[in-house]
Amino acid sequence: PPPPPPPPPPPLFFQAEDGIRSRSPSRGLGDVYKRQLQDGLVYRIILALVIVVVGLVATIVAIVFFRRRQEEARRRNTIQAQEQFRRQREHLEAKFVQLAGASGKPRGLAWVRVDFENDVQFARHRHSGELCALVGITIGFEASEGGGMEDVEAVSNLRAATALFLFDNQQWDTLGRAIFNLDPQAAIRHFDHDMEVVE
Repeated sequence: PPPPPPPPPPPLFFQAEDGIRSRSPSRGLGDVYKRQLQDGLVYRIILALVIVVVGLVATIVAIVFFRRRQEEARRRNTIQAQEQFRRQREHLEAKFVQLAGASGKPRGLAWVRVDFENDVQFARHRHSGELCALVGITIGFEASEGGGMEDVEAVSNLRAATALFLFDNQQWDTLGRAIFNLDPQAAIRHFDHDMEVVE
């Protein structure tokens, strides 16, 4: 008979070292989910900040662009109004003399002569933005009958003033108003809180 098989070798037992046997604790599904939530929150915050910054920049650019367009349109309108005044000046001056003479001011005096200077100064009301034209004038008066000024020698003296014209509803007009004892530049300085020079 054949010889019996050799006995199996004895089992070998190895004791793992502590460093090999120990391992880091595994991350569970809850930890992974929390991490995803945190990452998503940070992403949404960054995205929101980017949107806000882009929106602010776009708003500022739009405001600057709109204001420049407004300034350009206002400059063009001013140039057109100035040219229109020069074309209508003769008619406007005649209307000024008519209305000023009928105003009864100064009291007791009648307008008999108005000489207009060639130069015209344009200005704008600071609050309303209304454009106006100021022209220097020299006025000759005479005493009105029964006005109480007949015996005043200074009545015949020529007086300096500024005639005022207004640009309203795209049309030049005048109310016959005169600013006495001030030339156009001095009138603008005097009413600096209301007027600013327009070149």
